[in-house]
Amino acid sequence: MKKTWITLLMTLAIIGLVSASAQGHMLWLSASNYSPRVGEKITVDIGFGHKYPHTEELSEESIEKIFIRAPKGQELPIEKVASAKYAFSPNTEGLYEVIIKMKSGFVSDTPTSRKMGSKKTLPDAISCFQFTMNAKALINVGAKVSAPSKSGDLPLEIALPENFGKLKVGDELLLKVIYQGKPLSGAKVSATDKETALQHEGKWGQEVKSDAQGMARIKLSSKGPWLITATHEVPFADKTECDKSTYRITLTLGLE
Repeated sequence: MKKTWITLLMTLAIIGLVSASAQGHMLWLSASNYSPRVGEKITVDIGFGHKYPHTEELSEESIEKIFIRAPKGQELPIEKVASAKYAFSPNTEGLYEVIIKMKSGFVSDTPTSRKMGSKKTLPDAISCFQFTMNAKALINVGAKVSAPSKSGDLPLEIALPENFGKLKVGDELLLKVIYQGKPLSGAKVSATDKETALQHEGKWGQEVKSDAQGMARIKLSSKGPWLITATHEVPFADKTECDKSTYRITLTLGLE
């Protein structure tokens, strides 16, 4: 029971912090190599916080699931090698997607503090939001030109409708924001490369909005790892339980 309370309080402290950072809290995955050879061991680290690439601690109990989607669409397990660190060795060429789902929950403001729980579990709640955060890392194995990434079963997704393996510095990356299986217009899309994030802590290099077809373009201004995120907010269906639902998805990939 004590461990459960500590976990809840740590999660609340992380998610509920009011930050002046432009990034806000998010979940992400960082791969040791985004363009490995077949059979090469790849490690993937879980990141969490609002100052990418600097990460804060995320309890194991907060993770719902982490897995791999292989090139032909089959779901594969991924090996845990340390706290917040996983590994796998791809056995064929193609695009591998490492996907992590964080457990959704409610956070409410009360007259005394911010607490985990909805209006139904916290009678003195003044306001409430439900959070859903997920993340993907795209690993392009062997092939110089990757296949487009596909949307899956996440409520909010970023899909790449074009082959991104052929892109180089200075090109634009075309992406599509999808909510509940449909293109989402007006979604806030933010992106940064790792070096820019290190030089300008907590700031985004680019911010755009998706168009009527859910499409958005990000200019790839440098080599190395890139992090892209999309956010969406909708009213919660039952106002007696909560006020709104907030969704955030992050996508990481590497540019050679």
